[in-house]
Parts: sequence; C-alpha cells; structure tokens
Amino acid sequence: MKLMRFGSVLVLVLAMIWTMAVMRGSGTTMAKEIIVADSGNDEHLQAIAFNCNRGEYLIVWSKDVGGGDTDLWAQRASLRPSYHWIGAPFVIAESARPEQAAAVTFNPLADEYLVVYELVFSEADADIKGQRIAGWSGGGDNGPELKGVSIDIAVTVGKETHPDASYIPATAHYLIVYESDGDIWGRRVAERGQGDNGGELIGEGFAITSDTVPQESAPAVAVSTLQSYFLVSYNYEYRTQDSDLRAQRVQGLTGTGSELISGPIDIAYSANDEHAGAVVYAPHVQAFFVVWQSDSGNNRDLWGAWLDEQVMNGNPTFVGPFAVAADGTALEFTPAADIDPTSGETAITFSYRDDTMPHVRLGLVWLNPNPLVVPPVSRPLHVFPERPFSFIHPDISMCRGQPDMVLAYTAEVNADQEHDVHLLAASRWTSILPLIWR
Repeated sequence: MKLMRFGSVLVLVLAMIWTMAVMRGSGTTMAKEIIVADSGNDEHLQAIAFNCNRGEYLIVWSKDVGGGDTDLWAQRASLRPSYHWIGAPFVIAESARPEQAAAVTFNPLADEYLVVYELVFSEADADIKGQRIAGWSGGGDNGPELKGVSIDIAVTVGKETHPDASYIPATAHYLIVYESDGDIWGRRVAERGQGDNGGELIGEGFAITSDTVPQESAPAVAVSTLQSYFLVSYNYEYRTQDSDLRAQRVQGLTGTGSELISGPIDIAYSANDEHAGAVVYAPHVQAFFVVWQSDSGNNRDLWGAWLDEQVMNGNPTFVGPFAVAADGTALEFTPAADIDPTSGETAITFSYRDDTMPHVRLGLVWLNPNPLVVPPVSRPLHVFPERPFSFIHPDISMCRGQPDMVLAYTAEVNADQEHDVHLLAASRWTSILPLIWR
C-alpha cells in the first residue's frame, strides 16, 4: 500500500516536472490578470515603474471626470510573496483642467518616483508639471503618498506636451524632455530642495532640437549610467506621412556650457513612416536599444536597432535596423520596451491585430542578450489570448536580476465611451507565453 502510494506520488511529481519543463521549453509562464481601474469613468493607462529595491511598483492612470476634464491617479502594488495592493488609489493631480499624458521614472537614491504630465489650458496652451511620490509605502509630507507640491517644469504661453523623464545617479538629477511647439526641449529637475537657490529645478529649459521646419515630436529618454549622458529619441517629420526617427545625446553633467553632445543621430530614415519610438539602456553591452513603429500603406510593423553608447560621433548603430515584429498580414503598433541589465533580457510589448481578430491583442517579443547573435530576436512573437476588449498602448516594467515583470495596458471595452486599466503580473522564466489566470 505504501509502495503504491509512493509510486502514485512519484508519477504526479514527475508529471509536474515534465509539465514545467514543457512550459519552459515553449517559453510559457503564468500571468495573473488584475483590474486596476474600472470605475465606469473613462480611464487610460499612463505609465508604470518599478522600485526594484523593494519589489514595489507604481501604476499611473488618467480618469475622465466629465466635461473634458481628466485627473491623474496612481496606486502601489507588490508581487512578493504574491500579488497585492499597497494602500489605496490616490490622486496625483486634479484640477478643473485636464491633467494627462503622464510619464514616470524612479530614483533609487532618494527612494521616490517622479511623475511628469501635461496640464492643458487650451488647444494652444499646455504646460509640463511634475510631482514627486514617496517610494515605499508612503512617507510623503503631502499626505502619505505625495512629496511636496507640483513642480512647474515648463510653463509658458506656448504648448508643451508629451513629456518623458529619466534619472541619472552619477549627478543625481532628472532630465525631463517634451515637445514645445514643434521642437524638442529639455529641463533638469534636482533632487528635492537641491536645485538652484534651494529649489526644485536646475538651470533653464533648453532646446534639444530647434529646426524651424520640419516638426519634431514624441520624445523618449534613457540614461547611460556608464558614460553618464542621456539619449533622447524623437520623431522627425521629413515630409507628410514620412517621419524618420532621430536621437540626440544630452550632457549628464550640468554647467558644462553646452547641453548637447555632438549632433543628431539618424536611426531610421526609410520611405516608410517611422515613429512611436521607445529607448532603453543595456549596460551589460554598453548600448541603447531603440524600437519604433514603421508604417507602409495599411501595414504596421516594428523595427529596432542597437546603438553603441561609446561611439560619440557619426553613426553609433552597430546592429540593425532589424525587424522586431513584421507579420505581413497583421498590424503591430505602439511598442514599449524594458530590459533587465543583469540577465540582458530585453522585452518589447505592443498591440497586435490581424484580420481574423475582432479585438486588438497583446504581443510580446524577446531579444537575445547578445545583440551580435543572429537572429537578434531570441524567441518569436507570442500573442496573448483573445479577450472581450482591445489591448491599447501597453507598457512593461521588469526588475534587475529578479523575476518580477508587469505588463499594463488600457482595456478598450468601448472605443467611444469606456476604457479601463488592467495589468498582467508575472514572474519571468525564459520568456512569456499567453497563459492568463483571472
């Protein structure tokens, strides 16, 4: 009897080991779907960021409160030991005017998040504001979450929009990049109270691009922690329906006399319309990875390139451009990317649709840790299962040397009236395949 029971247990254990091995071999992991915001208001994902020291992350979304007004909300959560919320949702910014288009970065030295966003006054007038958020389970002085009051980053009578932010540890400050009436500008934010005259800012806003024609838009920024500079990618409107992707290096040191390092870098400049770029930094190979959407006719594909951080002049691209996801009968669009600098795993998530699907689904692609390996895509496209909504504007965040991974997105329940915010919480194995627990 004992022998039979032992044999049954052994068979069960072996079956489990076999199943897990198959899951690993096929690149499968379990992802738990969590509803973040579904109040009945129109809610849209804005950004996510990890505090990897604590295993905590912050998710930021917008809520339509009626009359054309949107506010910004956030909530903390942790994946350890299992997924759970930390505290209640809280307001980042609310007024009688729309707050929107937020981005977030985390500062491990000060244990704080910095959220940057648009405050819209009119069709021709929008400003860029910032708000510090305490990093671990509260500790703010403006309520348990917020640190200080909002920061005026770019406030003019013009139109400043689409901000992004990155923090540089070597010189302990943030670079905020944004559109300003068709150009790309930057502004430096200090650690709290360490700016000019004990304030929040360092210096004045400065032009990263300043061409009269064409228009530049959609900046994204990442920091080289080894070379101590920022790389800003942006759209360059070469002509109607033919945007190219460029980048510009920005000094990591302040007070150098010149904010920019060398001239602009041409990354993608084919006859297609290249835009919607994202940029991440890979210290293990001393390079940046840039991914973008390439439109040709009715087709949308994703392409990428690796840029050597040490090549300061000329063309630093050493791998690419190459196809990240380029199905000829499907649409791949609005990419987001993140990298684990310890393992070298780089993940790109995006919206995916083909003619057989009633809804847009979620796609995910992984790159080889070594960019010189051919092909650069380590595992082919994985598409998450069909859901009764479309996955819109996804984002992804991973922790350094840890298995934690979060994919967040706007769930488009009704294109005209109802959007919710969901996320998928997972622990990485070798890759991820669409197996969702709900």
